[in-house]
Amino acid sequence: MTTLYLFHGGAPGLKVGDRVLPPTETRVKSQALAASLELGFGKIAQQLDKVYMTTDVKLARAYAGMWTDPASASSPAGGGVVYRVEVEDGTLEADKDLLSSPGVSYQASSAVVVDIQYSYVAFDKEEITTTLNRVLSAHEVNVADKAKQASESPAVSSPAGSSFFRPIPSS
Repeated sequence: MTTLYLFHGGAPGLKVGDRVLPPTETRVKSQALAASLELGFGKIAQQLDKVYMTTDVKLARAYAGMWTDPASASSPAGGGVVYRVEVEDGTLEADKDLLSSPGVSYQASSAVVVDIQYSYVAFDKEEITTTLNRVLSAHEVNVADKAKQASESPAVSSPAGSSFFRPIPSS
């Protein structure tokens, strides 16, 4: 049996056994969208009633590094935490916005913290940019490959939705 390790990069303050809840339940504004836009991303689709997690610890670090205390800063400041999480309520599903990259990103109604992987992740624009560009480039390649396959074979349906990511410019 293969163990699926899932990581969530987000706000500090949770302990082992605590639940990671979506913004609709915590009433805390999600920082990921605003921070990614500030870093040069195109809009990232995000469901505010979902908790996002990944098998890629570097991707979770990127999101933890973008975390911003909504009470004290308006720009990405870092200081987030990477938690190893599990989904216990049966709601784990592939992230509908990255279906072209299976096994990378997942979503669920909540998750439970089982370990603290990194207790503090500083804001590092270069690390975040490199990681997000790697993931998004793979997504773009997979979308293009699926579109090509679909155009070559009428029996294969085209990928749902269109690509809405654009690479983050390196400084």
